[in-house]
Amino acid sequence: HLLKAGHQNIAFVSPAYENTSTIEERIEGYRNALADGGVVVDPKICFNQLFSTLPPAFEADKTHKDLEALRAHFELYPQITAVVASEYNAALLVYEALRQLDRRNDVKIACFDYPHHALRAPLFTYIRQDETGMARLAIDILLKRLAKESVPLHHIVPHTLVEVEPS
Repeated sequence: HLLKAGHQNIAFVSPAYENTSTIEERIEGYRNALADGGVVVDPKICFNQLFSTLPPAFEADKTHKDLEALRAHFELYPQITAVVASEYNAALLVYEALRQLDRRNDVKIACFDYPHHALRAPLFTYIRQDETGMARLAIDILLKRLAKESVPLHHIVPHTLVEVEPS
């Protein structure tokens, strides 16, 4: 989506990813997508120092520190034209940091997941995962393991790109 729109300097924003398989897999997907699009990943433009998006860290002081760090990052790397955020709350932080820098309209944001809310539409293009399918697969794997059956180490669950136009 971002590559098709012509973006070349696409940052990945997340909490620290060590020992967090979900974030590690999302970063791997980000890197693979850029490589498939002929774009070399510039690790300097990526930011993996968020703290306020991790439970139980939803605290004002951590949010302010994250915003300050993100503003500094975007000022240091003005070539960033798009961001892939590891999850919706990270995308909201990116959005706010860019708004504070008056760069909100200069950088396209996409993210994983959207916490569906009846009164609020999503602000960003996002990847919707098949959570029901993931749950079914997890149960199937568990039952097979309990029955001493072998199961593959990796499974791919279908996902959908939901494109959202900025308002």
